[in-house]
Amino acid sequence: MRIPTMMPRNRRTWLWAALLVLITVLLASLIWLVGRYEQSRFEDQLEITANDLASDIRAKLARNAQRLQALVERETPNWQWTAKEFLEQQPEILSIERRNLSFNILAARNTAFLPRVSRQGVFEHFGRRNFAVDARLACALAARSLEPAYSISYFVPQSDGTGFEVTDMCIASLENNKLTGYLVTTYSLDRILKEWGDASLKRQEEISFREADGARLAVVGSSVKSGNKFAVQTVLNLQGLTLILRLESWRRAPYWLANTPTVLALALVLALIGVLWLLYRDTRKRMRTEARLAREIIQQRKAEEVSRQSLER
Repeated sequence: MRIPTMMPRNRRTWLWAALLVLITVLLASLIWLVGRYEQSRFEDQLEITANDLASDIRAKLARNAQRLQALVERETPNWQWTAKEFLEQQPEILSIERRNLSFNILAARNTAFLPRVSRQGVFEHFGRRNFAVDARLACALAARSLEPAYSISYFVPQSDGTGFEVTDMCIASLENNKLTGYLVTTYSLDRILKEWGDASLKRQEEISFREADGARLAVVGSSVKSGNKFAVQTVLNLQGLTLILRLESWRRAPYWLANTPTVLALALVLALIGVLWLLYRDTRKRMRTEARLAREIIQQRKAEEVSRQSLER
């Protein structure tokens, strides 16, 4: 009978340890690669969302400008009612002013959505005259280009200690191709984000308008900020005004559990580890059986040898 041969124990242990290390490295590499992929995929989705939001804001501002042309052409007796109706439909607008060539206000209407302390108008506390320079520059640009133009953003304090970051949009009024006056619309940057961007936000996301140097002008979104922060930004170019639209999101690890395919891939890897463990256990059992069988054969042969020697004597 042939005695089974066995691999040295130290060598077997080394091979199993090497296999375990290899599987661990492969699993860690898979988790890292999947995490990087999911992170990149998440950042790409954020960038798409930010670009879509910027395009949506531009489109809505352009649509408002087209509708405001009716106020430019409206006769003064009906102007107040038309302006009131428009403001009721657009909470992001704080006031509308009709001005002459000398930039004097001919008619004005304030939003009804202001806090009670500011019901007289966003400029009631400090006076409109102190904030007219930027609007005048926007109207000069609108008169030259014959297109709606925006002022740089500026902060208007309120009597209760709060305030609004605003921008003025100016539309030139023409009659027989001759400049006759201006229509100035004051937008709240905070309300633009709230009315047009808040609905697209997910949990733990925040959108803001910023200046080129990073200074934050307006922000809406989640106050809960836990996990890793991801941020993308895009430029919102308007005639006379450039804003940075920034979208930030906080997300908890692990990213590799983000979707079903990655979970299935990891489940397959864990199943492979389970199969290898069963194989290792069966191999150990077989090796113990072979070792016991080998000892029995050796003992039997020794007994036969002793019996043979006794007979020979």
